[in-house]
Amino acid sequence: MKNPIVAIGLTTYDDISSAEIARSVFRILQKTDARLCPEFVNWHEPINVPVNDEAVWLEYWSRDAVLRLHGSAMDTKLGGLWRRRRSVQSWGCVSHASTNGWNDDSTLSLSFRWNASIDWWHLFSSLCNILNPAYGMLHLFTDTERKLVELCNFDGPVVGEGVFTNKLSKDGNVIGVDRRKRTNPMQYCYIPELSWGNCFGVEFKGVFNPECLTKEAAFGKVDSGKTLIRITESLDDILNDHENFCAKRAYLRSLFRTGAFRDKVSPDDARFSYRG
Repeated sequence: MKNPIVAIGLTTYDDISSAEIARSVFRILQKTDARLCPEFVNWHEPINVPVNDEAVWLEYWSRDAVLRLHGSAMDTKLGGLWRRRRSVQSWGCVSHASTNGWNDDSTLSLSFRWNASIDWWHLFSSLCNILNPAYGMLHLFTDTERKLVELCNFDGPVVGEGVFTNKLSKDGNVIGVDRRKRTNPMQYCYIPELSWGNCFGVEFKGVFNPECLTKEAAFGKVDSGKTLIRITESLDDILNDHENFCAKRAYLRSLFRTGAFRDKVSPDDARFSYRG
């Protein structure tokens, strides 16, 4: 059996490349539990630059760069990767929207070895407060919770606009949003699965009724267009009371618009894996 992994994924249209945001993320990790602070950081593998202080973290959060694709130059921003090898082992990365409109969303992905003593909800909700996600998820992945769904594997941080907007045609090709017909805010139509903790932005307008969903969830709040819910009181219900967790999740899923969740497919039918 694989070790349970706590995954946090956030997709936002805010500019999160500033030193102020980087500092806030670092301090949220630090204040939630010192064991969540990254030990090493880099722009690429191997992730081997020691994070001796906050200044190192800030240096590797964002960097202007030029990407060359098919002979064309594109202004973009690089985001860093980080890792912790001691308890609590973790991995994370940040990506930034490009400055020329190639991609408009920025993402934060975090994976941690499961530890019951950490207030994971506090960490997640604090990150949502500063990053203003269009979609945010917090989940505990066990063997029984790792699954394959249309367009992605639900086994870690779920991030990236395409997860929520792309379609899979009958011949297996991925159909993305026509950038000439983009809306503001974007319309998110699909969710891979309902995580234990969820933050839905205005991008999900029409996909569910916020008042109804928050009333039926173990915790729910609507604030400034964001709907924040958790399915049960405790994240470890996924480990210790999985049957009841699944029943509550199924009920909350029934409150969403028909077709909002990706259909499950078998591994033999999977032609595409999108990880943000």
